[in-house]
Amino acid sequence: MTTHVPAADGPRALRLHDPAELLAGIRLSFGELIADALVLVGHAGDGGTPVLARSDLVTLLVPDAELQLRHQLALLREQGCTAAAGVLVIGDGRESLLPGLVEDAALFLGPLLLGAARDEGCFSLGPMWVVGDGTGVEVMLGERSESCVEVLVSPPRRLRDFEETDVAVRAVLSGESLVAPVTAGPGLEELGRSLRLGGERMPAFGRPGDAHLVQLLERSGDTIARRCGSGPAGGHDDSVTDCEHLEELLSALALDSVHWAIIGICADRGREGQVPRDELLQAIASDPDLRPHPDVCAGGRWYETLEGLRLLALAAQGSGDAEHRGTAAAAWKGATIALTVLAWWSHRGATAGHLVEELRIHDPASTLAPLLTRLIDTPIRPAWWPER
Repeated sequence: MTTHVPAADGPRALRLHDPAELLAGIRLSFGELIADALVLVGHAGDGGTPVLARSDLVTLLVPDAELQLRHQLALLREQGCTAAAGVLVIGDGRESLLPGLVEDAALFLGPLLLGAARDEGCFSLGPMWVVGDGTGVEVMLGERSESCVEVLVSPPRRLRDFEETDVAVRAVLSGESLVAPVTAGPGLEELGRSLRLGGERMPAFGRPGDAHLVQLLERSGDTIARRCGSGPAGGHDDSVTDCEHLEELLSALALDSVHWAIIGICADRGREGQVPRDELLQAIASDPDLRPHPDVCAGGRWYETLEGLRLLALAAQGSGDAEHRGTAAAAWKGATIALTVLAWWSHRGATAGHLVEELRIHDPASTLAPLLTRLIDTPIRPAWWPER
């Protein structure tokens, strides 16, 4: 689960009574496609910046789901919210589903939210939507007794495509980018398969210094942005090829010590002095003044660079000899670990959870995955909080 506050320099008014508009606004607020998740929109009824609390669907299908929802509502209350609307997204909201699944989900959601809100006191809920199969239904709570609650489900409303919503149109007219997460398009796929990792690209004496890692991150970010079509046409000396600095950084990421060095320089970004490396996670969880620089927040320049490096490392595993493939796999793990911590630090626990799950699948023997899972699934969260 995660709680996310949209950036203070771009508050977004969400239209709560239209499921297509609400879903589009949430997508732009998070900067990614929302799928198989419940998003609660906390507010105080004053038109201020909404607070978004997102829970993966799988976390709602466990015996203590109501307890976890109470935790989310408590977090919203801490931010001054007195009411919450919400939307449960099945699939991506538009993909085909089994008949009746949307209505069944609505009947499941009603009592669950009612119980959580009742235990949190006078927390007003509504409207509540379930979207899936290209439709949205509103969930309304009727009469309740000690043994049961009446759940009313509205007739389905057809969802407009994202590009047809007023939210998306206004975003385009105001110059806002409808950016999607970095994907391994043909440019990155081809580049990843052309890389040669390990061997002479491995650091000769321990890990690279922090200043050199910063330089490699900056130059790699330029290359990835250019290959994705969103960066400048030039930007570096053409005598140094794209491959050389990418190969050096990915080969370094294969070292365990570099995982934490990358997280460390991200923590230091924009600060004077250095956060103690042996107390890094403890400092993030306890020091409210330790705030992520915009470059390392989810969607920031360095964050997106690490996402691109993950995709390059994945593509690189499909070519080369055994040493190269092993280095590529270790580099993918290093980028994934760094992104997991940065996503958690950005209050995006759901994204961090997805990353850890990928780590478990690709590296079942990982000793870090259980630690990161415990960090994400327990009420441990960064001490800083985004400004409303």
